[in-house]
Amino acid sequence: MQKEDRGETADAGLVLVITRQFDAPRERVFDAWLDPAQIAKWIGPRSVKAEALELRPQAGGAYRIDMKGVDGTNGPVVGGIYREIIRPERLVFTWKWETGHPMGRFGR
Repeated sequence: MQKEDRGETADAGLVLVITRQFDAPRERVFDAWLDPAQIAKWIGPRSVKAEALELRPQAGGAYRIDMKGVDGTNGPVVGGIYREIIRPERLVFTWKWETGHPMGRFGR
């Protein structure tokens, strides 16, 4: 059986930190990352209809999100592993395009 790769790459030392401020309670914003119904509403551009194929929000849990075009065309699938979840302060996860990204190699 082949082991599935969910973000363990040679770039494991690469870190991206995103900080944003929203006019909403921090718990609500945090939960929007971990609830399948909520993440499908906002992740990706408006031309994307996202679906959480898998979302297990716990350390070591996996997620997979399918980003189809609103017209039904196939889009990229992204997946990864949750590394750390400290609600509502810190969320650490890997991110890997499982299928081709529409921006080609620059979107990976």
